[in-house]
Amino acid sequence: MLDRRQSSRGLGGLVNFWREVERLWRRSRKPAQPFWMANVNYRVGAVIALLLRSTPVSANWVTVAGLVVHVLGSVYAGVLKPPVSVPSALLVFAVWQLAFSLDCADGSLARERHETSTFGELLDRVVDFMAHASVITALAVFLARAHALTVVPAVLLTSFLIGSHLLLYFSHMLRNAIMGTVPPTVDPTSAWWLRAVFEHHKHLLDYGAFLLLSSLLLLVPSVLLLFLVTSGALSGLAALAQVALNWSRHARADKVGHRSTRRGT
Repeated sequence: MLDRRQSSRGLGGLVNFWREVERLWRRSRKPAQPFWMANVNYRVGAVIALLLRSTPVSANWVTVAGLVVHVLGSVYAGVLKPPVSVPSALLVFAVWQLAFSLDCADGSLARERHETSTFGELLDRVVDFMAHASVITALAVFLARAHALTVVPAVLLTSFLIGSHLLLYFSHMLRNAIMGTVPPTVDPTSAWWLRAVFEHHKHLLDYGAFLLLSSLLLLVPSVLLLFLVTSGALSGLAALAQVALNWSRHARADKVGHRSTRRGT
């Protein structure tokens, strides 16, 4: 009888804990967020935040921990030699997913404790860039070794991958910081590729899914190369599309504002 009561209390505790996880997850996720990062990384991040809620660990230290785990996974991926074993690829997958989930947990923890700050946001952005760069660099090093690239092709590949993948994130972050988070409206008369890229570019921002595919494709270096080059090219197009979609709208707004100012004078 006692064992049944203890087990029911334990089960009830788990149910209550999961309800708290779901509450924090719904509070943390953003509208129209990409599937994997919203449903996996932010949910795991909510678990981490709840586990740390009553500890002295600050949200900023969770941010730094996410960077450390990112770099550890990147170092391991960078030194792997093909052919990569399934356990090694799964280890990279698990480490990178944990790293990004920690990155998702810091904001949830800060909001749960009412400790959000501009410095915390700045630290999070800087760490994001460093973490992204470490992952792309590790993948480029792995591909250079897997395809026996000489120095010049290896440098060109690394530069293209880092630049193209970080360009979309950088332009998206700056647009939100400078112009607000309201997405640009799509003009029906815009070029078809602009409309297509705008409608689907959010999937390129699913960093959790990117880490998932990149880690598992270590098993197939040729497919990994194709995936990274394609996603890099699409990221560059998406960044250009953001500029193009905002160009005419804000140019018209500036002209209207200029005319109103002249009339006022």
